[in-house]
Amino acid sequence: MYVTMRPGFLVRLLAVVAVVVAVIVGLFVSGVPSSRPGSPTGGAPPAASLAAAADVRPLAFRISGTAGVGLNVRDCPRSACSKVSWLPEGGSFAVVCAAGGGAVHGDVTWLAGVVNGAAGYAARYYLVPAAGVDPALVPLCDRLGTAKG
Repeated sequence: MYVTMRPGFLVRLLAVVAVVVAVIVGLFVSGVPSSRPGSPTGGAPPAASLAAAADVRPLAFRISGTAGVGLNVRDCPRSACSKVSWLPEGGSFAVVCAAGGGAVHGDVTWLAGVVNGAAGYAARYYLVPAAGVDPALVPLCDRLGTAKG
């Protein structure tokens, strides 16, 4: 005895499965922000929008502790993200806001700013406030990449 299925039922079933898969993939690809433990903002803002923070006065930090290698500035607050610029040891980084990200020597704070026209993130571990700069004045980044408040 053979069991046959009507093609219409099979087509409808496959269509429903395809729609469910498309919705799930769409959620992952659309960049729905995820909350991570240790992240003060619940997700990092896009680096490109940091350039729009022109109304915020940047705070000067200098690069230190890289053993002369310098510091990569990245497009998101994790070491695995793409490099957008580089700063030499002793160089200056104009900080706009702070975001949580991947740990660097146990520090999950990354500072966002613009260097050589490129917006990006630098690991807080390697940044020292310039003379007269209070690191407590660095605001948290909002989801649009600008300073809150």
